[in-house]
Amino acid sequence: MSSALHGLLVVELTSGVAGAFAGKLLADLGADVVMVEPHGGSALRAHPLFDHLAGGKRSVVAADRASGVAAAWVRAADVVLVDVADASLVADAAPTAVIIDVSPFGRTGPYRDWERSDLVTWAMGGYLSFTGAPDREPIWL
Repeated sequence: MSSALHGLLVVELTSGVAGAFAGKLLADLGADVVMVEPHGGSALRAHPLFDHLAGGKRSVVAADRASGVAAAWVRAADVVLVDVADASLVADAAPTAVIIDVSPFGRTGPYRDWERSDLVTWAMGGYLSFTGAPDREPIWL
């Protein structure tokens, strides 16, 4: 039996844990996920969960995200996964490619410049309204 995303090429241009985790989920569903890393490797390689986040993925090294290597992978992709504003590469994506932009508050909305943390994300998503006692502020674990 084939997996749900078998045969789908996902090019991951992420630098944060959320983007890497999204790529991991796609790889777990059978997509061929290729991480594009700078020389010396992604900064995420120092993260304690890197081995988990990179599981099931391939990695290619590109001088930078605007290099010919990165652009060639993006042009071949069915899905481009980004978590940084890199309009030039996304514009080079195949016309039928799906762009997944992992950004906490979007690129154009009123909160686009807000810093994100787990606590802020949980509060904005309403999760914190379910924690703590009714007569106190929310509790974050």
